[in-house]
Amino acid sequence: MKVSPVFKEVGTILRYVSFIFLLPVLISLIYRETDNIIPFVILFVLTFFISFVMIKLPQRDNKKMKLRQSLVTIVVLWITVTLLGSIPFMWIVGMSFIDAFFESISSWTTTGFTLLNPETLSHTILFWRSLGQWLGGLGIVVLALNGLLKVGITLYTAEGRDERIQPNIINTTKTIWWVYCLYTFIGIVLLTALGMPVFDSVNHTMTAIATGGMSTRAESVGAFVSVPVYIVLMSFMILGNISFLSHYRLLTGKVKEFIRDIQNRIVFLILTVAIIAVLPFNDIMSSSFHVISAMGTGFQISGLDMWNDFSLFILIVVMILGGAAGSTAGGIKSIRVAVLSRSIYNNVKKLLLPKRIFRQGIGGAVFKDEEVYEVYRYSMLYIILFAVASVVLMATGYTVMESMFSVASAQGNVGLSIVSEFNIVSKITLMIVMIAGRLEIWSVLVLLGYIFAKRS
Repeated sequence: MKVSPVFKEVGTILRYVSFIFLLPVLISLIYRETDNIIPFVILFVLTFFISFVMIKLPQRDNKKMKLRQSLVTIVVLWITVTLLGSIPFMWIVGMSFIDAFFESISSWTTTGFTLLNPETLSHTILFWRSLGQWLGGLGIVVLALNGLLKVGITLYTAEGRDERIQPNIINTTKTIWWVYCLYTFIGIVLLTALGMPVFDSVNHTMTAIATGGMSTRAESVGAFVSVPVYIVLMSFMILGNISFLSHYRLLTGKVKEFIRDIQNRIVFLILTVAIIAVLPFNDIMSSSFHVISAMGTGFQISGLDMWNDFSLFILIVVMILGGAAGSTAGGIKSIRVAVLSRSIYNNVKKLLLPKRIFRQGIGGAVFKDEEVYEVYRYSMLYIILFAVASVVLMATGYTVMESMFSVASAQGNVGLSIVSEFNIVSKITLMIVMIAGRLEIWSVLVLLGYIFAKRS
C-alpha cells in the first residue's frame, strides 16, 4: 500500500483544523488569561507547518484513494490531532505526556474520561476540552468537508459515517453542521434561561449534544442541583444519540418518518427497558439520567459508587449497545442491534419452518446476507476487543466490575466511571480502546496490519 496519499490527505485536513486551534485564544482574551494565548498560537503554527510539510511530500501518483488507504488516513489523522491536542494540557496544566495524551484522546473521541479537577482549570482549558468534544462528535473529516475539502467519500465512510442526507457529501455535511449548530444554540439559551452561568451553559451544551460528557464542575452536572437543568441535558443527550438524518426529517416537518425510524425506536426501547430495570434500586431521576448518559455522554448527577452490581451491569449493556448510527454516540449502534435481533428471530423461525424463506427486512430496508454477516463480524469483533481490554485491566489489579465498566465506557465513548484512578497500563489500554471505538475498530486493525506487514 502506498502511503504518500495518506500523508497528503492528512496534511490537507490538518490545514483546516489548524485554524480551529486558535478559537481558545478568544476565551483567553475574554477572561484575561493572557498566559494561555502563546501555547495555542504555537499550536496553530506547529500544526500549519506539519500540514505544509505533509502536503509538499512527493506524490507517486494521483489515483483515487482506496478504502484501505482511507482507513489508514483516518487513524493517522486522529492520532495526529489528539497528539497535537495534548500540547496545551502539558504546557498550561503541566500534565505528563501520557496523561495529556489520555485527556486529549478522551476529549476528541467524545469519551469524557478526565484525569483533571475541572474547578482548578482556566476557562481556556475548560473550553479547549469542550471544543475538542464538540468537533470530535461530528468527526474531523466532516469538519474539513464543510470547508469544501475535496476528499473522497471513502474518508467520510472510514470515519464511521455513511449517512446521506443530501445527494452529495458536501451538502450532507453542511446539513449536519446547521442541525448541530442549531441544537447547540438552543441548548445554550435554555440552560442560561434556567440560571446556569453562560460559560457553563456553553460548555455543557457542547458536550451534551456531542455526547462528550466533560463538565466544568468537579461534581459534573450534579453540582447545579436543578431538576429543570437535568431534564434539558437529558433531552440533549437523547438528541445526540439520534442520527442527523432523523433530526433533518424532524426539523423539516417529516414527523411520521422520524417516529417510524427503526433506529429511533430501538434507542427509546433500550432506554425504557434499562430505566425500568434499574428503577427498583435507584430513584427515578438518578435512574433516568444515568441510563440516558450511559448511552453515550457520561454526565453524572451523583456518584455511581452506591449503585449495586446489577444496576452497573445494565449500564454496561447500554454503553455497549450505544446510540444510533449517524449520531455522535458510540457503541455497536442501534441499527446493528436491529439487524442482529431480526436475524436471530428469522433463524429461530427457520428451525421451526425450514421450508419457508424469510426476508431480512428492517424498517422497510432489505439487507443482503453479506450485510448481515458484516454486522455479525463487527459485533463479534467489538465484544472480543471489550473482553481482551477488560482482562488487561483485571490483570493490573482492578475488579471484574471496574474493568468491564471502564472498558465499556471507553469503547462506547461514554466517560462514566467507577474508578478513582487509572494506572499507566490501564491508561494506554483505554486510549487504544477509545480510538478503536470512535473509528469503529476496522481502521485501527488495517493500520496495525500494515505496520506488521511492513516489519515482516
